[in-house]
Amino acid sequence: MNDNEKANILLVDDKPENLLALETILDDENVELFKANSGNQALALILEHDFALTLLDVQMPNMDGFETAELMRGNKKTRHIPIIFVTAINKEQKYIFKGYEAGAVDYLFKPLEPEILKSKVKVFLDLYNQKKLIKKQALELEHKVTELNAAFLELQKKEKILHQQAEELAAINQDLKEFAYIVSHDLKAPLRAISSLVNWLTSDFQDKLDDKGREM
Repeated sequence: MNDNEKANILLVDDKPENLLALETILDDENVELFKANSGNQALALILEHDFALTLLDVQMPNMDGFETAELMRGNKKTRHIPIIFVTAINKEQKYIFKGYEAGAVDYLFKPLEPEILKSKVKVFLDLYNQKKLIKKQALELEHKVTELNAAFLELQKKEKILHQQAEELAAINQDLKEFAYIVSHDLKAPLRAISSLVNWLTSDFQDKLDDKGREM
């Protein structure tokens, strides 16, 4: 869900007039309202869409609100959706307890007080948006960690290359030192011989050389 996308709320009641009443109360709450007239239809919708909250009627034919809630809680995809039971009949404590036992987060009685319903809905919308924000931040953090890991691996790769180049350079320098030593050692004898020859020639032919020759 992006920042501008409305949160979804599911309204479940077998009576159209009750759905209309809920829709009228929540119509200006900047939410997307989905309506279901049975438990089966509600279950189909929650598998298809992501909901911030479900307002669920207790008394419905075929599958009542308690059964619907239990099935929602039994599904990994839908068990996290908050459920507020709405009823005009079952006000006894045992039914209220049964509702909470089925997974409800609240229990409201008809006729509904619009402001009370709005305030309760707002609480769960805020929680939903906070969860979305946390999830978004977690994904962004995971992405940054992935990028940092990739950068670290690239840095390790470059460091390995530099280390290899340093070893190669050290080997080349060693080869040059050895070559210089060999050249220096091998040339000493010929250079000494040449130096001796020059000294001998200079000594023997000094009288025959002119001034320019002696300078050379």
